[in-house]
Amino acid sequence: MTFDYLLEIGLEELPYEEIESVETQAKTLFCEKLRENRIDFEEVKTYSTGRRFAFIVHGISTQQKDVEVEKRGPSKNIAYDSNGNPTKALIGFAKANGIEISDIFIKQVNNGEYCFVKKVIRGRKTTEVLKEIVPDILSRLKFRRPMRWGNGVNGFIRPIHWIVSLLGDEVVNFEFASIVSSNRSEGHRLLNKKVTIDDVSKYSELLRDSNVIISYEDRRDRISSMIRELEEEDDIRCEEDEELLDELARITEYPTPFVAHFDADFLTLPPEVLKVVLKEQQRCFVTYSRRDSLTNAFIGVMDTPFHSRIKNTIIKGYERVVRARLDDAKFYYEQDIKLPLEDRNEELKGMIFQANLGTLYDKVERVRHLITYLCKELNIPEDVHRRIDRAALLSKADLVTQMVYEFPTLQGIMGGIYARGQGEDERVADAIKEHYKPNSFDDTLPSTIEGKILSICDKVDTVVSHFCIGNVSTGSSDPYGLRKRVNGVLRMISDGNLAIDLKGLLERAQDLLPNCKKDVSNSLTEFIKTRFEVLLRERGFAYDVVNSALYHWRYPLHVVKIAHAITSFKESDEFEDLVIGYTRAANITKEHENTDFNVDLFIEKEERELYDAVRDVEKAVKGSVERRDYTSAIGSLMTLRPYIDRYFDEVLVMCEDDRIRNNRLSFLRYIVELFHTVGDLSKIVTEKVKKI
Repeated sequence: MTFDYLLEIGLEELPYEEIESVETQAKTLFCEKLRENRIDFEEVKTYSTGRRFAFIVHGISTQQKDVEVEKRGPSKNIAYDSNGNPTKALIGFAKANGIEISDIFIKQVNNGEYCFVKKVIRGRKTTEVLKEIVPDILSRLKFRRPMRWGNGVNGFIRPIHWIVSLLGDEVVNFEFASIVSSNRSEGHRLLNKKVTIDDVSKYSELLRDSNVIISYEDRRDRISSMIRELEEEDDIRCEEDEELLDELARITEYPTPFVAHFDADFLTLPPEVLKVVLKEQQRCFVTYSRRDSLTNAFIGVMDTPFHSRIKNTIIKGYERVVRARLDDAKFYYEQDIKLPLEDRNEELKGMIFQANLGTLYDKVERVRHLITYLCKELNIPEDVHRRIDRAALLSKADLVTQMVYEFPTLQGIMGGIYARGQGEDERVADAIKEHYKPNSFDDTLPSTIEGKILSICDKVDTVVSHFCIGNVSTGSSDPYGLRKRVNGVLRMISDGNLAIDLKGLLERAQDLLPNCKKDVSNSLTEFIKTRFEVLLRERGFAYDVVNSALYHWRYPLHVVKIAHAITSFKESDEFEDLVIGYTRAANITKEHENTDFNVDLFIEKEERELYDAVRDVEKAVKGSVERRDYTSAIGSLMTLRPYIDRYFDEVLVMCEDDRIRNNRLSFLRYIVELFHTVGDLSKIVTEKVKKI
């Protein structure tokens, strides 16, 4: 027989950032604990609002499964005397387990023979088990900043107000954080109404009657559909914002969208400023006219069951707060534009970038040096170099403006806006605006070469600087955003088709840091290779292809092209032949690094045949690599397989003559290094190679 089990935790207002994490953790722990305790169930569903979590275990068995276990007793030598009669130790073991001596059997284990008995452990009622495991599950949940209250024994995401614990129609009693579970929930906070849940099957319905929509999906659909209605009524178009929609659906219980307005005079502010004020500070959607121009209407979402009665009051409240915010923003904007960006750079000399890493002005100068180095390496035209350098000079000036001080997420964006307004080149302004991009793992890249080069150099300086002072990301923690910066650099290089020697750029960045007392190249290499591996795996490349291509990690553009080339060939018999040919040469030269050989020491005709083939293939491979055409390079290398086979069939590499042996090993090592132009093929897994 099965029932449904409900656990609801009622709390104070929850932080949006942690709601989804708590749901995921709890679901995982529920499944683990139920399986561990031999309780069958169909599925665990999670629900949440801004002030409650709920978990329903569907089809849960009313009793644990019985289980047969073997219990070990005394060793055979202790259990029986010299005449084979049971000793007191064995008799006591039998009595303690409620069995007869005849039920005991001897079994060999690692350290000798022991007495064992088979026992059937009868399953307990599920209610008894839930009383134990649910408090344990709640105590195991992890939060960024847990709170403590009352006696301070239990930390939780927010103080708990009630706990509902119900199996079918039976209350499962336990205590957690000084709260005793019951079947009493609460409706919407504005109703101040208790809700008695007399059966799990009625849970959603009873809450809905008390103006709580327990399903996140239903709340999201309600917001979306009502916004569409408002768009039709007011002849406006709401900006699509999945992130904001998700947040509003998660933190509300009975959401109702509405349209409000701000003074049209504020439309003279940059659109980015309007969006930040409305979205980040007020959680509202901006709107556009049918001609795609911003309007002074915005859409908010109220969380109240009394929206029809207090709608006007709420709208006036929103409009009053937005007006005050925009008044401030307008004042900051008007003050900021009075002073040119370049004049603000002097203030950067007093702003610390990081302890032991100098000021933001020092960082700007380091980035400019990196840009000069990189532009030379990439043969960037002088006019483009000048624009990038100009953008770098002005890139951090907006950090000392009042607008960015008040709205930090506008850093870079306001710099670009101010630069454009002060007559800077459009591409300079765009580079300043976009140089923090990509600011997340899925953010868009800078749109211009100027923006990409500035962003790469800025991020490389930041990453190397932090490694130099020991601020390294560990575990899942990334407080300085180093992972996302490295991810951004790799994406810009590979997706931007930039043939950058990343290792050389990192070394140059370290040289520019006078306080960097230690060589961080090894730790940086591992960090970057790990991030690159994750990025490539997320793009769908097989693990062995990734490991092979990362041989050239210092050239990220090459890595991606090599991975594509290997993937296109990997399943073909010809590619397996290529890998086998490489493997035969690589295995025999593992301990041999020298690649200098003398053709005059070749004796067998197969040596010269392979040499002639290698010479022809080498020219083709080098030409293909220069064009970054690794598909053709692999195709050329494939032609060596028959020559390598004949070589190993007819030539004794490990001959007695030291000169001949070393010459042959050096020749084969030379071939291995030629193969390395398309990656480390020893990392590729194929059926044929497994047999070698």
